[in-house]
Amino acid sequence: DNKGQNNGTEGIDVNADTPLLDNKDNKERVIAIVDTGINYQHEDLKDIVWNNPYNNRKLYGEHGYDFVNYDTDPMDDNGHGSHCAGITAVKVMALKTLNEEGSGSGMDAIGAYNYIYKAQQLGVNVVAVNNSWGGSADEEDEIIKNLIELVGKKGAISVCAAGNDGSDNDENLMNNYPSSIDSPY
Repeated sequence: DNKGQNNGTEGIDVNADTPLLDNKDNKERVIAIVDTGINYQHEDLKDIVWNNPYNNRKLYGEHGYDFVNYDTDPMDDNGHGSHCAGITAVKVMALKTLNEEGSGSGMDAIGAYNYIYKAQQLGVNVVAVNNSWGGSADEEDEIIKNLIELVGKKGAISVCAAGNDGSDNDENLMNNYPSSIDSPY
């Protein structure tokens, strides 16, 4: 809620107080960080890292999952995912889809979204998915779009990076994915 602090412009913010994020059922809100993982041991993050109540029964991983190395340890070996997690004010689920160089595949993102959907089906209140990554279109984009729709219908909005080149994706019709996916979620 930007009040103009630090010489900012009042009202220019992410509108995190919108009804979309209302917590009507008082369930713990979780943001899934689909990135390079999260340093869940970091002093500033350890208290906001999601603890999986279904670990080793229905949904593997104490704090999320590593889709790069296909194991239950989504420790950040790059720093970008931890950076993204550090700006949230709710619990964060670590879903590692990018390696230490910051590269990943559409299949890893599909795995992460399947994990999120399964968590939602089990009752985890995932309200947002942070996607601070992107790339050019590939054959997995239709599957990712369908998964964004599935988790969206369960209450999670997907926030996607528009790219780092400073251009207007709507004007230039760039194929930066997942941000160019047309979805209400």
